[in-house]
Amino acid sequence: MIPSSSDKQAHLNGANPHRATNFLRRASWAVLAGLGSMAAAMWIARYARAHDNQALLADMRLLFQIAFVGTIVLLAVLLRWLSRHAGQLTVLTRRLRTAQSAARLGYWEIDVATGTRFWSVEMYELWGLTPSADGLDAEAIVAAVHPEDRARFRDVIARTRAGLPGVVEQVRVVLPDGMTRVLEAQGRMITTDDGTKLLIGTAQDVTARVELETQLRQSQKMEAVGQLAGGVAHDFNNILTVIEGYGNLLASSGTLSAADRDCVNEILVGSHRGAALTKQLLSFSRRQVVQPRVLDLNDVIADVERMLRRVIGENIEFVTKLESDLAPVLADPGQIEQILINLAVNARDAMPRGGTLTVETANDGAQVVLSVTDTGTGIEPEVLKRIFEPFFTTKRSGKGTGLGLATVQGIVDQMAGECRVLTEVGRGTTFRIHLPAHAGEYDAEPALEGAAGEQPRASGTILVVEDDEAVRTMACTILRRAGYTVREASNGIEGLRSSATITLDLVLTDMVMPGLGGLDLVRALQRIRPGVPAIIMSGYTTDNEALSALANMEDPTIRFLQKPFMPDTLLRTCAAALERVSAATA
Repeated sequence: MIPSSSDKQAHLNGANPHRATNFLRRASWAVLAGLGSMAAAMWIARYARAHDNQALLADMRLLFQIAFVGTIVLLAVLLRWLSRHAGQLTVLTRRLRTAQSAARLGYWEIDVATGTRFWSVEMYELWGLTPSADGLDAEAIVAAVHPEDRARFRDVIARTRAGLPGVVEQVRVVLPDGMTRVLEAQGRMITTDDGTKLLIGTAQDVTARVELETQLRQSQKMEAVGQLAGGVAHDFNNILTVIEGYGNLLASSGTLSAADRDCVNEILVGSHRGAALTKQLLSFSRRQVVQPRVLDLNDVIADVERMLRRVIGENIEFVTKLESDLAPVLADPGQIEQILINLAVNARDAMPRGGTLTVETANDGAQVVLSVTDTGTGIEPEVLKRIFEPFFTTKRSGKGTGLGLATVQGIVDQMAGECRVLTEVGRGTTFRIHLPAHAGEYDAEPALEGAAGEQPRASGTILVVEDDEAVRTMACTILRRAGYTVREASNGIEGLRSSATITLDLVLTDMVMPGLGGLDLVRALQRIRPGVPAIIMSGYTTDNEALSALANMEDPTIRFLQKPFMPDTLLRTCAAALERVSAATA
């Protein structure tokens, strides 16, 4: 757009303030000169009249007329210039006020000598104060500052008065309605042309920006903690795999005394508790390999109800309200159980004197809602802001890890769902889990071939690829005792080389290994030996692509085995993989 001549003039005047000042100064001197000429002509005319000098009197009359006309013309020009620029000044002032209001930017100044204060309209609005005819009250200004920021606020003012070149500080202001606003104040000391010292500055509402920065820092913190939790869970799962493997071998050996068998069982109980903790860590970090299927939440609740009743205790009534025609969801049943158990434990702790725990399901448009409600103490507003943070807990030491609700949030996010919390202090809390409804048919619950206690068919050659020596040795021991021929490899590349020189019936490989990961190893082997069955073991992976591939695995030749596992689980998984291939080739 091409600016008009008036726009150009306004721009030039705004861009050249010295030019306007020089014009005003010269015009003023010209008017003064005209007025001086008229005064001089009048005085000389009086002298000429007194001495009857008609020629001089005529000259002074002419000079007076010329000076009078010139002064009138100069005044008209000056007034016209002032009128035009006053309009421009009004426009500029209006634009400045509009910009200040839109940016929520206030201006303030303090006369150091007299203490006189000036606040713009925006400053009053930002501070939540009302302009008064008595002027600004310093105590009212300080009283509006958040109690935790008052000492720092006074210190900033003192440092600015001391002559610092400039300060930038954020301060929280509590408004009359109780809301807190974050203001960013900038101030500095200046000395005017007449020697007056002024403390001037601005204040701007940066509440939204600070909230976004806080969310970003929280997101970064959660990501860092998630990576740490996943890494710890990976190493811990390998340790638990070894403990559970050898512990179960001892327990089933038949050579232990009753006392020794009790000791081994206690070791296994501790191992199971550790496995549950690592599962929480993995769910929180979203690094757990899930095996979703189309299921009915009502069935999962029915399966876990007995456990929930044991968890909450006899002093809490357990109630279910289940939608009879509930839409299916695509989820890992183990993760749904984990959500229910974590929320039940949380509800139990909120009802130390008993109460009612209600689990409900309902259809809500394209979503399925799972609700867990307690009649406990409710959640304080300050606590509510942090309940999904990892390791945050209100329980005393030794009574909670702070991972329960963080785990729930991690699982729900992994399923593209949403977790909402409704709470009232003293009245109870409701957690509502919204999950996408699924249009498919219900899947039959997967089961390993061979009932518990049956001896799986033990023949064939299995290649075990695992970089953790203890886990590899334990797995090979279990398989050899069962009668399998076992070949070992400590990494994917070594496993690929070994496969070329042996008769191979099954590959058992870890997911996360240096160099060549388990999934890539299986794909490479199946290109060389099409249809060779594989079992991928893992408790954790940082490879999102591999996670997605395992979660949506449709290849019947590949199975997944979650760490830690028991010997019986390993043997039945291997037997099932071999039997499926045998049936397919028969």
